[in-house]
Amino acid sequence: MKKHLQILALLAAFVLPLMAVAQVTVPYTQGFEGSSMPSGWSHIGNGTAAPYSSSTYAHSGSYSLKFSGATTDNVVVFPEFEAEASQLELTIWMRPESFTSSSCGQFDVGYVTSATSASSFVAMETYSYSDFSAIASRMVTFPTAPTGARIAIRHRANSTAWYWFVDDVDIHIAPNCPKPITLTATALDAHNAIVNWTPAFAE
Repeated sequence: MKKHLQILALLAAFVLPLMAVAQVTVPYTQGFEGSSMPSGWSHIGNGTAAPYSSSTYAHSGSYSLKFSGATTDNVVVFPEFEAEASQLELTIWMRPESFTSSSCGQFDVGYVTSATSASSFVAMETYSYSDFSAIASRMVTFPTAPTGARIAIRHRANSTAWYWFVDDVDIHIAPNCPKPITLTATALDAHNAIVNWTPAFAE
């Protein structure tokens, strides 16, 4: 009996940790260059999301992640990272299929409190089709995300025939002084300028 208990203890010490889901290290990048969803990523809710081969909609390479379906809960969940979502900064390239059709809907960047529940999605930033004239990058932080939350993205479309595309994801630890979301300079002269910006979160 004693030997059996010792064997069970060894199994618990060495086998069970190997069965646990490995957390992904940061910095982390993903370009979706392949025909299947990358390891650690998952789709929840309705609609579809899958890598799509077309350089027209990719920022780099041949593939991007294509969202389709007339639904408001088309959600893709990022891998579980070694750092909490509240500590991370995301740079993500995206575009709607059309820059003029409202059928492309809106796209949200945020987090889920349950990796299996689309209804747990909380948006941090929301983008409309009319915000774009070409594929462009957006930077998002998640300072209010609770412990255990996972970064996620969501497409809310008005038609099954219009899509949204995502490419070249970059995850890293957010700096103590985050980059401003919008930076403009006006009234420029040889010695002066008026600078305005939108904070990434409350300053």
